[in-house]
Amino acid sequence: MWHGGDGPGEPPTRGALRRTIPLVAVTVVAVGFAAGCSSDEPFAGSDIRPTASPSASVTPVPQRPVGSREVTGRGWSMAVPGQWEERRRAVSTGEVARWSEPSVEGPARTAVSVVVETKPSTPLLEQSYRLEQRLRENDRTVVRSAARGRDAEHPGVLVQWTENFRGDEQRREVWQLFLPGPGGEIVSVVGYAPADEFATSSVPEVMGTVEIGT
Repeated sequence: MWHGGDGPGEPPTRGALRRTIPLVAVTVVAVGFAAGCSSDEPFAGSDIRPTASPSASVTPVPQRPVGSREVTGRGWSMAVPGQWEERRRAVSTGEVARWSEPSVEGPARTAVSVVVETKPSTPLLEQSYRLEQRLRENDRTVVRSAARGRDAEHPGVLVQWTENFRGDEQRREVWQLFLPGPGGEIVSVVGYAPADEFATSSVPEVMGTVEIGT
């Protein structure tokens, strides 16, 4: 796992996603990690369904918040604050985009990114499990729970953790929401903000507006 820069993770292998880091400066935690995992390592006989109960989860926001604007991509849409800055790029594996709170000094402290993997080599549930295990190996306290997906038959998975950023000076909270796309894609939504400001930041609300096409 990458611990520098301003994003919560770096894809360890896939070159196309690695090259997007200067643009989106975030994300691809599990998508990149799963891309580097061998899909011939099945969890045969293992139950990897999430069972934890999060202290806070993604709560659906039925109406677009006042002052927000709608953004869309391959099979998904969400609403972000109108003043947030956008960076977006198509890559060979899908698309990568980030919306961040304007920062007058240094990297963005608060942001939400979306990564779409159009032809995932690793199933969604396994990707979330592998992310959880990798974070635990790095001494992170992790909660992995079931989340609302596009319908009852296609649930999502939410992984939550905290980590140091800007050296060891500050802590931030990170939520990664794995959602099944309408055409077999995996839509990964990653939000982060300083840990002591996360609950009052725009991140939970933005993630609550995510909708997946049918």
